Amino acid sequence: MNDRNLSDIPNIETLNGLIDDIKKNGNLSGVILSYKDGRLIVENTERNYDFAEFIPLIASALRSAEDMGSCVGDSKFKRIIAQLEKTSIMILKTNTKDAFLALIINEDSFIEPILKDFDSLSKEIEQNI
Repeated sequence: MNDRNLSDIPNIETLNGLIDDIKKNGNLSGVILSYKDGRLIVENTERNYDFAEFIPLIASALRSAEDMGSCVGDSKFKRIIAQLEKTSIMILKTNTKDAFLALIINEDSFIEPILKDFDSLSKEIEQNI
């Protein structure tokens, strides 16, 4: 377990490197790491988003999915996929309960390697938040 506490400042440089690697390796349109309360930690996106509105909406969907899981036989939430007209967004809960990763997926993206290695990636995120 890590010895960091809630007052610790995230290691932004390391987290930026992690999401840059995720974006590059997955050929994604963007990656967002945020707290569940809607505060942005780091992002790397090709488009400009209104993060003040966009991230709280994603966080709200995450919290709703967690609530759904508890209503359906206490199932644990793993991921949400929102398929839009030209883009998909996959929301993944990290090991740290306070954060999530949002992948902005296009038709050329490769998410299988990211999902396969997500546990170790999530641990790395947890160590730097």
